[in-house]
Amino acid sequence: MLGAPGPGLAEFRGCVPRALLDGPGWDRLTACAAEVPDLGSAMLIGCEFRLGEETPAADLFLVVRPGSPLVRHYVRRGEAAAPGSAAAALGRYFVQFDQADSAVRRGVAGTMLEYDLVETPPQVRAEPGVFLRMPPAPEQRGPRAPQPLPIAALAAAAGWADGEA
Repeated sequence: MLGAPGPGLAEFRGCVPRALLDGPGWDRLTACAAEVPDLGSAMLIGCEFRLGEETPAADLFLVVRPGSPLVRHYVRRGEAAAPGSAAAALGRYFVQFDQADSAVRRGVAGTMLEYDLVETPPQVRAEPGVFLRMPPAPEQRGPRAPQPLPIAALAAAAGWADGEA
């Protein structure tokens, strides 16, 4: 995992062993990162390396914090996207995530996006997967009950209809 870098990943090339990430895998990672403006405003940036694979490659993930330029990027991208698309749904989610008094903000402690670059064909633009971190549970015994708000927030971020959640 990398701490928040500057505008791109080039300065980290020397920190990543070529056995883990090189050639087309590195090119794919940096091309994806270049499409995300203000990458340095991510709370964390990381790579999921595919150990034992013949071709070195990695997926990219970023932790997005409220009020960051990344939130504004995904909101703008969603507004420009086709209605009903994954990008539009993610943009609507980030509108709520960015509002301090929203139910989403109260029920979701953090958001991480993952770009699955290894499994997605190179000619296809990778759309991010969404991971939500729930706030810490109050002290209790036994399993935590399902939390409807985070489930609804995840469904909204994925563009699912309410009943599909």
